[in-house]
Amino acid sequence: MMVYSGGEKRSEPRRTYYASVQYALAGAEERILKGTVINISLSGMGMFCYNPLSEGQEIIVRNISPRSHFCYQVQWSQKLGEDFFLVGLKMKE
Repeated sequence: MMVYSGGEKRSEPRRTYYASVQYALAGAEERILKGTVINISLSGMGMFCYNPLSEGQEIIVRNISPRSHFCYQVQWSQKLGEDFFLVGLKMKE
């Protein structure tokens, strides 16, 4: 396991990757939200978003690859500004 500054732990290194994505809260797939992925690995990603997400919350991410949907769990969330957040996500298995 890799440990980054600030005590952040990741199971593998992430690569810088910028892409606009659409996502929905698990159980509320009809409401589509928008975010921007900033880094990614096979097991997780970092994303900017405009809606608060809570630790443990599950989201369904669309259009990130040819595979249509991925389920992620929020590992942490940091408020950067009014209605602007950085979140760490782990892929659900």
